[in-house]
Amino acid sequence: MTRRELYQAFQQAFPLEALKDMPLERYSNLNKEDSFCYWLESRTYELGSFWGGSSYKFLIYRYNNKPAEGDPRVTSDDKYAWYSNLGKDTAEEAYQVVRNEIVKVATLAQQGDFDAIDSLDRLGHSYKWKIAFLYSKENLIPIYNRGMLQIVAKELGMKNVQKVRTVDIQRFLWGQKGDKDLYDFYDELLKILDAKTKGNSFEDIKAAMIEKLEGNDRFVAKKSGKDFLWIGTKDGLLGNDACHYEIVNDTFKKAGHSKDFVFVEMHHEGKKGNVFKELQNVEGIKTFPWTIRGERINDKGWNIKAYPLDELTSKLLEELEAFDDVIGEKARAIALESKESSSDGKQYWWLVGNPKIWSIAKMQVGEEQEYTLYNDEGHKRKVFQYFVDAKEGDMVIGYESTPTKQIVGRLTISRSSDGHSVAFKNIEALPSPISLSTLKSTPELQQMEFLKSSQGSFFKLTEDEYDVIMDLIREDNPLPKGETKETYDRTKFLEEVYVSYHDYEKLESLLLRKQNLILQGAPGVGKTFAAKRLAYAILGEKDDSRIMQVQFHQNYSYEDFVMGYKPNDNGGFDMKYGVFHKFCSKAKVDKDHKYFFIIDEINRGNLSKIFGELLMLIEKDYREKDIQLAYNDETFAVPSNVYIIGMMNTADRSLAMIDYALRRRFSFFEMKPGFESVQFEEYVKKLADPHLEKLIKAVIELNKVIAEDDSLGTGFCIGHSYLCNLGFHDSLENIVEYDIIPMLREYWFDNENKFNQEAQKLRNALK
Repeated sequence: MTRRELYQAFQQAFPLEALKDMPLERYSNLNKEDSFCYWLESRTYELGSFWGGSSYKFLIYRYNNKPAEGDPRVTSDDKYAWYSNLGKDTAEEAYQVVRNEIVKVATLAQQGDFDAIDSLDRLGHSYKWKIAFLYSKENLIPIYNRGMLQIVAKELGMKNVQKVRTVDIQRFLWGQKGDKDLYDFYDELLKILDAKTKGNSFEDIKAAMIEKLEGNDRFVAKKSGKDFLWIGTKDGLLGNDACHYEIVNDTFKKAGHSKDFVFVEMHHEGKKGNVFKELQNVEGIKTFPWTIRGERINDKGWNIKAYPLDELTSKLLEELEAFDDVIGEKARAIALESKESSSDGKQYWWLVGNPKIWSIAKMQVGEEQEYTLYNDEGHKRKVFQYFVDAKEGDMVIGYESTPTKQIVGRLTISRSSDGHSVAFKNIEALPSPISLSTLKSTPELQQMEFLKSSQGSFFKLTEDEYDVIMDLIREDNPLPKGETKETYDRTKFLEEVYVSYHDYEKLESLLLRKQNLILQGAPGVGKTFAAKRLAYAILGEKDDSRIMQVQFHQNYSYEDFVMGYKPNDNGGFDMKYGVFHKFCSKAKVDKDHKYFFIIDEINRGNLSKIFGELLMLIEKDYREKDIQLAYNDETFAVPSNVYIIGMMNTADRSLAMIDYALRRRFSFFEMKPGFESVQFEEYVKKLADPHLEKLIKAVIELNKVIAEDDSLGTGFCIGHSYLCNLGFHDSLENIVEYDIIPMLREYWFDNENKFNQEAQKLRNALK
């Protein structure tokens, strides 16, 4: 039977309309062949697996062996067992709750409302999405484990998969599928998963553990069933209890290739077992004092789960949360020690700076700062030992706690402790800081020392946590690309921009002198084109990493430009920096180079509203001077290496004149049509098109008429860019009829004769 035939067979066995009346005996029974639960777990295995774990993942099930008495999590009668948190005293009542949830998921899936399914949390994550797929009309990817979805999505290029909803990962993968058959694409994804987890199956891990304990004087390990590894002692069982270490196949995949293992101790009647303590003495085995409630193996004790060391990250905690849907109780971590230092001995730290004492954000790259091990009262700083343990070369994430809680830079330990202080060296300032809310919403960071208790100034990071933070940093602060940049100078500018040598000299002089320049002129004179190339010419190369271009409009605001509160995914608001603030932060850490901020249509925005208190800061004499911003206690200065170029269309009647307060802070340069420039004449000569030459002469004459019109003037002349870069499909007739003539209609909207006269002159030039 093909997968598609299997899908159809399930639909025939359990049509949506029949789910509402499906009896409990049909949902779960001991004749496994025909129950809904058996179909989902076993018979439709080829349509995506969520195999394994306890039968409690179905919330209610028909049992062979009655569950042990006394477990408050579970309620049972003479046939069925179910979660007590369903709040029902009888199996039928509990099943009604479960069935209603299944019907809800199936109905939403058939309607294609996967966003609504994502928000439901009564069923376990994998169980919910398996049901969704089976009723989705094959419009989902049949992978249900979130960790596995993240693996394939990341491999196919999705960014920041840890913070993305499951439904959005599904949409991304569906987009990658394209026109491929669903199940062919599913096979491709399975190959990716197989390649990423090769050698890390349950059997591989179990074999590695047996090998590790082989020849040990104290312990012995051997296989015991499909999903268990039995560990005991050669001189008898410790505590007279069998000690089982369960590794759940396909649920927890080993991330790396280390053969170290970490053991998670279970409560045994409220007591910690000796095996846990004894195993700490086995070389290569790391133990951590977790307390996780598990399933009872027998009436003697609780099992102990074992996971590979490389999986001991907050991702594992996320998986445990999902696994909790199976075992019925929240996974609770009492303590989580940091992962062992990397093989090169490097350690990772989190430093909290208080700008009232010294500011990490204001440190120059290469600058050093000494930090004492004792506070002003002579008392040891919190977690004093960390300052002692920090070694030269260790990596440090720099965080500031006020006025905005955010990561602002990367540092390194430049001098180890001398008993009195350590020294930090700034190696990277972040133009786009990483907010505390971003850190809190990242699952892999939930066990960070700092997030669990922020009292203190120096905290330890695991290597995994540091790597996750670096991913967040690089997402908004990419490293400059190493490609060679094309050189650019005055000569190239004059080849591309149709102005005179004298005009270029004037443009450069005005911008460098005042640092704020507005290019104004009629449409089509090449203001935007010239602005970027003016920046290139001053930089000496085409370096777009030091140029930012935005366009103002009527809804553009201070919050977009400088800073303000923006809604987040949790229904609240976060403080976010605007584009100009981020650009200035980037320029501030690179004072050896000039940066150019280009504003297209500058007079379309409400400039006083957009700039706010920056009206003063952009003035050359106030560069580098701090001022308190509107939203919090943060101070801000516009760096002296930032140059602003604005463009203003003088022919738009709907736009008000530029704010006078802003006007005096800018120099204004009027750009004129370049039809009669040497460069444009050479360009026309190369095309050798007589119709183009006649049209240019007609436009020049038209511009004279426009310039002499009292209601118009030079600011309304037709620019040369309408006739530049003509390609094979560019028709002079179309340019005249559909680009230029409609503008003339606007110019002489109240003078029909004048409009017709001038329009006809242009048409005649093409005959």
